[in-house]
Amino acid sequence: MSTKGKHDKKCKKEINSKGSVSELETDSIEPELSKKQSSSDRAASIEISSGEENTRKSEISDIKNQLKDINSKLSNIVSNVDKSINKMNDKVKDIIERDDERLKILVNDLFDKLKESLLTSCTKQIEILEARLFEKEIENDTLKKDVKNLKSQVNIQSEENAKLKAELANQENNRKRSENDSNQYSRSNNIILSGIEHSTAEIDPNGTPLFESAEETI
Repeated sequence: MSTKGKHDKKCKKEINSKGSVSELETDSIEPELSKKQSSSDRAASIEISSGEENTRKSEISDIKNQLKDINSKLSNIVSNVDKSINKMNDKVKDIIERDDERLKILVNDLFDKLKESLLTSCTKQIEILEARLFEKEIENDTLKKDVKNLKSQVNIQSEENAKLKAELANQENNRKRSENDSNQYSRSNNIILSGIEHSTAEIDPNGTPLFESAEETI
């Protein structure tokens, strides 16, 4: 606290003791001074905030102006592009109208070339398939001939088998016949012994007497 303030307080106390002036009056004077000081501070802060608001408003207005400029430039660019596109379309139409016949000729030539290339590729594939088919036909013919030869061989073999069967049957019949003849010959040459009963004589169709084999009796 300054010396001036101390002197003021001292004076106030002296006045109170002499002239019955209370300290309440001095206390009521001090808040008024503080109120004045705070009001001045608020005014200063209001001035500062209003200045900041003005700067923000100016910045926003600048940004808006810049955006307007950009939009105007873009609209100009778009209009210029549209104009250039329209000019190009007009030029293309003029070229097509002027060179219509030439374009038709070019298109026809392209189609003819495509047809020729397709036809050549198709003909090559057809020739390859025909060659393969011809080879298969030749193979089938050779297989048919082989099958025919095999059938003829099978027929010959079956005939030979039939002949062999017939020969075997004849041999079997001859064997049976010779066996029968040998049995009959052995019967006719049997010797009659004592103690052996003689069987009754039999005569064959030619009138020759036949004798059965003797049986031994014990």
